Amino acid sequence: MPGKIIYNGKSLLDNKTPIIAVAVNGNKSAPNSKTGDMLQTYILTKDIDPRLANKTGQDFGICGNCPHRGIPSTDPKRATAENRGCYVRIDQGPLIVYKSFHKGKYPIATDQEIIEIGSNRPVRLGTYGDPAAVPRNVWDLLISKSTGHTGYSHQSKIKDSYSDICMHSVEDKKEAIAAWKDGKRTFRIIQSVDEIIKGKEVLCPASKEAGRKSVCELCKLCSGSEIKKRSVAIVQH
Repeated sequence: MPGKIIYNGKSLLDNKTPIIAVAVNGNKSAPNSKTGDMLQTYILTKDIDPRLANKTGQDFGICGNCPHRGIPSTDPKRATAENRGCYVRIDQGPLIVYKSFHKGKYPIATDQEIIEIGSNRPVRLGTYGDPAAVPRNVWDLLISKSTGHTGYSHQSKIKDSYSDICMHSVEDKKEAIAAWKDGKRTFRIIQSVDEIIKGKEVLCPASKEAGRKSVCELCKLCSGSEIKKRSVAIVQH
C-alpha cells in the first residue's frame, strides 16, 4: 500500500490525541466493489494499535462520538469493542496502514505533494476515521485538483465547517430532517427501501437494492452540501 502521510498532529475532535492521516493508493487490479478505484485515506491513532484503540475507547480522537464505535471492553478474548457496528474491518486496511507507518514506509507529504496525490482522481475522505479529526486545509489541498470525492462525518454538530465536503451521517429520520433544515445533506442507513423520504433522499446507486447502477468512484453523490442534490440512504448490509 504505497502512500504518504498527509497529516501528523493532534486530533481536532479532542485537541489532544496524536493522530496520523495517510493517503494510500487503492488496489487497481481488484478495487472495492462498491467504491471503485479511489484514493483512500486512513485516519488513525498514531501510537495505539487501531484494534486496541477501539476496544478501550481511545479511538474518540479519530471517530469522535460516532455511535458505531461500540462499547469499550476489558474482555481479554475480544480484539475490538463490544457491539461495534462500524462496517470497516479494523484488522484489514487500518491495521495494515498502522503497521506500515510504524515500519517507516510512509514519507511525510508537502502541501504541493498533497495536491499532487489527489490530482486527477477521485478521493475518499476517511476510509477509516472521521474527516473532522483532520484540519480542513489538508482536505482542501487533497481534493483541490481531484475529479471528485466522498466523505462522511458524524461530527457535524461539532464541526459544521466540514458539511460542505462531507455528508452528515445520521441515525434516523428525525436527525435527517434537522440536518436538512441546516442546509446539510445526509447519509442515512435504513432497514427497507420503503423508508426513503421521497423528494429528499435517493437510494445509494451502488447498493444492491438500487441494482448496483454505479460505484462511488463515478457517482460522487456523497460529497456534502457543495452539490445541490438529494441526500443519500442505503439499506443496512
